[in-house]
Amino acid sequence: MMITLHTEKIVRVPDYALALKVRRLRLGFRQQEIADKLNISAMGLSYFETGKRIPKIDMLEKWANVLEAEVWIDIKELSPRLNP
Repeated sequence: MMITLHTEKIVRVPDYALALKVRRLRLGFRQQEIADKLNISAMGLSYFETGKRIPKIDMLEKWANVLEAEVWIDIKELSPRLNP
């Protein structure tokens, strides 16, 4: 998914990051509220939501639980070299 920022640069934000941010916003949570529930800083949450950091599976599971969502991982999409 491509997103154009105000600087006119095109930045590729990972789908998981965008999905988690959109879910948070739809539920009406601020970053700090979710960060507190995950025991991380708001800056750390921001890094995950912008794709600057990749969360580990256990963090994704906690995050999904907080957002009342499910985690689905498509191995084929993550590593096309494994599926010739």
